[in-house]
Amino acid sequence: MKTIPRSPQPTPKPATVQQEQRAEKFINKANKESPPPTPPYSTTLRIPPDLLRRVDVAAGKKHITRSAWIKATLSEVLDQDGIE
Repeated sequence: MKTIPRSPQPTPKPATVQQEQRAEKFINKANKESPPPTPPYSTTLRIPPDLLRRVDVAAGKKHITRSAWIKATLSEVLDQDGIE
């Protein structure tokens, strides 16, 4: 069995100073535009048992968690009130 020799790989040219500067400018711009995501805050709510039962029923009808239902409902009400 005969071995086929590999084709010689071209030697990459080193980047020019201008290319390096453009790359650095691009990276810096991306870093400024993409701040790290803020993790959600945790909070405690005191909810009467009868209201909590109603929340659980509403969440169950949509097949979502209690937390997801509360967040969606709060967001909906704030949007309706024009609060950003």
